[in-house]
Amino acid sequence: MTCEYVQIQTTVNSEDEAKKLIMNLFENNLIACAQYFPIKSYYWWKGELENADEILILIKTHRKHFEKIKELFKRYHPYELPGLVCICFDKISDKYKDWISKNT
Repeated sequence: MTCEYVQIQTTVNSEDEAKKLIMNLFENNLIACAQYFPIKSYYWWKGELENADEILILIKTHRKHFEKIKELFKRYHPYELPGLVCICFDKISDKYKDWISKNT
């Protein structure tokens, strides 16, 4: 089974940055949907345990757009090392699949 539809997740440091990144993805016709949520993150950075208030972004799209999204993140993501995680939908309704395809 080939994974065609995915959810990509990343974090940014503010709601404004989330909106900018999401709108850039929409303007480039790369995503069908995005949601964002405030979260508290703990992580290792340069040998130190850090914590920060962040915004988690969840993006629904077709897998064929992953490389373009990755390139866009290199140019526009505010972080030095943006997390870019792609999660495959192994089960997805036909109507939702069609909706993603139609909107990307």
